[in-house]
Amino acid sequence: ILVLDSIHRRLQGLHRAEQANLSRKSKLEVARETIVAGTADVMFPILATTLTTIVAFLSFIFLSGRLALYYVPLAISVGTAMFASIFVAFAWIPVVLNQTWATRMVGRSEDGTVEVHDPSALHAFVEDVPDLETKPSWPQRLVMWSQSLWWLLIPAAVALMFWGHSVYEEKVIKGGFWKLPDQQNLIVFFRMPPGTDIRIASETMAGFEASLMPIHDGATMTAQVFGNQAYMEIEFDDSLLRSGIPILYRSLLEEVADGVGGTAVFIRGFAETPYIKGNLRGSNLNSLIKITGYNSKRLTEIAERNLAKVKSNRRVRNARISGSQRFGRASTDETVIALRREVLAEHGLTVLDVVGYLRRLLGVDTPWEMLVEGQQKRVQLSFYDADSIEFSDVAQHVLTTPDGERVQLGDLITMQTLPLSDEIVRENQRYSLNVNWEYVGTDRMRTSYIKRVLDSMDLPYGYTAEESLQQFLTDEEEDELWWTLILAAAFILIIMMALFESFPIPLLVLTSLPMALFGVFMIYWLTTSSYDSSAQIGLVLLFG
Repeated sequence: ILVLDSIHRRLQGLHRAEQANLSRKSKLEVARETIVAGTADVMFPILATTLTTIVAFLSFIFLSGRLALYYVPLAISVGTAMFASIFVAFAWIPVVLNQTWATRMVGRSEDGTVEVHDPSALHAFVEDVPDLETKPSWPQRLVMWSQSLWWLLIPAAVALMFWGHSVYEEKVIKGGFWKLPDQQNLIVFFRMPPGTDIRIASETMAGFEASLMPIHDGATMTAQVFGNQAYMEIEFDDSLLRSGIPILYRSLLEEVADGVGGTAVFIRGFAETPYIKGNLRGSNLNSLIKITGYNSKRLTEIAERNLAKVKSNRRVRNARISGSQRFGRASTDETVIALRREVLAEHGLTVLDVVGYLRRLLGVDTPWEMLVEGQQKRVQLSFYDADSIEFSDVAQHVLTTPDGERVQLGDLITMQTLPLSDEIVRENQRYSLNVNWEYVGTDRMRTSYIKRVLDSMDLPYGYTAEESLQQFLTDEEEDELWWTLILAAAFILIIMMALFESFPIPLLVLTSLPMALFGVFMIYWLTTSSYDSSAQIGLVLLFG
């Protein structure tokens, strides 16, 4: 487009050639000179902007892991497309214009008598002499006036850059690689038994969709079915968010979920807690911290200490420890029975008396070998209802003391139910546990609280803690992204030095990058948007 526009601005040369009564052959040479001159006018800026963007992507070669998986193909595709655009602008367009447009345009004009063969004379028709007598426009005068105030603008620019850095450190929300769906959206996820045909899953999802039809204006419903699972997300315009429609939709979806059998269903949005049905191994927990270490006992102690710290926050709900990483909720509980030794002494009971009774009551008594009818057999004692007894009924059982006194177990023991992870997770021979909880508040408050918890952790050598939902970037990934920006700026400087054949001018141009960073940080702060990995990759494009 820039090439065509530049050639179009030089078409006045053909008009001058026609007024000079040039021959058709000479006018054709003027037309070709117009194509060459118009392309040359924009060759340097196009080459500079395109090459600097292409080389900026070279910094992606240092990315690794998921950053490389997602962004290196972007660099290859964009770089290839931009290189192809240079070929189109400087090779294909001039050749096509010369073969089609120039000949036809000259053919439509009358053939003159004047022949011109001197290249400099032909170029004089094409030359676009600037008008130096025209008064500069007010934007031009403003720029020229600002240049005289360099002594004031430079300190102001430096102060802005330092302030922009403080805005980034204190005000901007530091996102990560992944972003959770907006809490103002309605989310439905269900999983059917393994082996379920995808058509059955699709029909089940169609039932959820049908319950909301006809969909209100301002609401957008998107559904996906994959194997025996399905996912639906409903987005609402601001006008609907202030109405009762989202809450009505959630009630309708829960009504459908209640009638679906053999299916684990998860519904989230527009309520403090989500709807959970079946063995989904998930929950409303929206905050997870993964702690890793080589000693599982020490790791458990660290996790429990931080769990107690998290529970003290009044905005935290359902805090617990688990090994699961996907939905992050322990699926089993542990009941701890403690003996009241002072009560045992009052009734003349020993610890072994009570422990033995409890073990037989629960069907976990220690077996032993004994002769039964002349044969050596393994024997284990238990009460007849040991296989079906509920833990809540244990305290109601009665134990007979050696003196014949009958005492309820509830008077001799205390029971406490604690969440227990049913998984042992190891990564690279290191044990892993998750401290997970539901945070009631905005996403900005939640992410800020997670970071405060991580910063307050005092971990021994060899133990690490990180946000476990992969929403945040790891320290290594943050370092890689910053090195990517630094290398992009360095590669751009090298290319500009080669193009300008100078060092001061490219360095002067490169001073615009800190100002661009200031603008980016201000926008992210004012819009409360999350500055994630995509934003930093966008800076590479902005730099180029």
